[in-house]
Order: sequence, then structure tokens, then C-alpha cells
Amino acid sequence: MNQKVKYIRTDEEFRNFIGEIDNLEEAILLAHTYGYQLDTELKASQYKKIENGYQLRLMKYHQYPLSKELIDIKIQKDGFIKTRSLGIYKKGREAVD
Repeated sequence: MNQKVKYIRTDEEFRNFIGEIDNLEEAILLAHTYGYQLDTELKASQYKKIENGYQLRLMKYHQYPLSKELIDIKIQKDGFIKTRSLGIYKKGREAVD
């Protein structure tokens, strides 16, 4: 038995560590490695189970110009991720919670 401690140093290594996406928590973790986040706005914190994975609506935060973008994300069990912008829903000071 190999008892050597291994380290995860990159997002790609973390994605490989997660492996197959078996639940919502893993889908959200995977999306987070690409910069997508949950938001206090309900429209940017939606999910549903779909065939072979999950569909999420999360937020992408932009610092310049300050804004929040709504992103539709489909994550397959094998970790394949497909995204589509649904547009900016908050700008300027409104984008800071």
C-alpha cells in the first residue's frame, strides 16, 4: 500500500481528483474551478438534474467593469462543461453584495 501524501496544486488536478460528477455538490465544485459562483440572487443559484448530469445557473463576477453575469452551465457526469451567457444582471455598485 502506497502511503505517500499527494498534493493538489492546480484546478486541473482538482478536477481529476473529483472524477465522475455523482452529485450536485461535485457539480458546483467543478463549476467553481472555472470561476462560476452561487449568488444571493435566486436567479443565479438554480439547478436541476438532467440526463447525464446537471444544469446550473450561476454567476460570473467581473471586476472591470464591475458586474455580475448570469451563466447557464451544463455539466455532464464525465466532467464535460458547456456554458452560455444569459447576460449581465447587475452593474456597478449593485454588483457588490
